[in-house]
Amino acid sequence: MELLLPPVLEVSGSRTAGWCSLDLDTERTYGASDWWPCINHPSSKADSVDIWITCLNSYKAVSQGKLIEALSNGDGTTTFKWKHRYKIATYLVSVTLTNFKSISYWYKYSPTDSMEVVNYVTPALDTCIPIIVLILR
Repeated sequence: MELLLPPVLEVSGSRTAGWCSLDLDTERTYGASDWWPCINHPSSKADSVDIWITCLNSYKAVSQGKLIEALSNGDGTTTFKWKHRYKIATYLVSVTLTNFKSISYWYKYSPTDSMEVVNYVTPALDTCIPIIVLILR
């Protein structure tokens, strides 16, 4: 599924500039099939999900899983490609975009093995980033 979302979205009667959070199931737990073909029951889980989100270059789009690629389309938009490889109920899939800042650090399981952890922080928390980094480490 590819989503092209506007920079200003009407949400519940209020204008929210520069921020969009899209819950792909507006009728929890039975509305996911409005967005994509699926078995629409909480006990049925997709074994994996690939989400591609296209938005203006000034935004970052986030979803479940791992960001595989952020592809500049050459027209003022970027397509973010997310890959989630664990079972998930389709109504739990979500997409959020804004001008996020990313905080990245490495979690070390052992002296020879580690993984990167990336957190996306909203603009409202800019002044909290040093504190967030300390907490996450």
